[in-house]
Amino acid sequence: MNRLTYSENGRWGVIGMNEQNQDEKLYGVACKLKDYEQCGMDPDELQDMLMFEIKIGSDIQGYVIYGICKKHCIAKRNKTDEYVVWTIDSDRKGVHWGRYFTDINEAEKHFCEVCFDFSNEDEC
Repeated sequence: MNRLTYSENGRWGVIGMNEQNQDEKLYGVACKLKDYEQCGMDPDELQDMLMFEIKIGSDIQGYVIYGICKKHCIAKRNKTDEYVVWTIDSDRKGVHWGRYFTDINEAEKHFCEVCFDFSNEDEC
């Protein structure tokens, strides 16, 4: 992508925009665009990085999330009968500590066990 910003005499501007008519807010926009251009990421990469949060339908490492409960999620691998129960990172943007299964019933049982406390059956 070609740059849209430039620097002249220590002041940032946008190509094709008259600096004489730039107010403080517009100059702020030009500086933010400059910062974006310097990060080296294309718009899709940056959007994915900033907006990604674990949710139903998220694809992580070839697994699609189909259940979330508190700090855990369950996912199925695309086109296979492989399942995983992960712990969701505290920032909700990643996962760790996965237990993998080839049987959906075992996977869903484990998911329920880590999500709910079944020690007091009187509450059920």
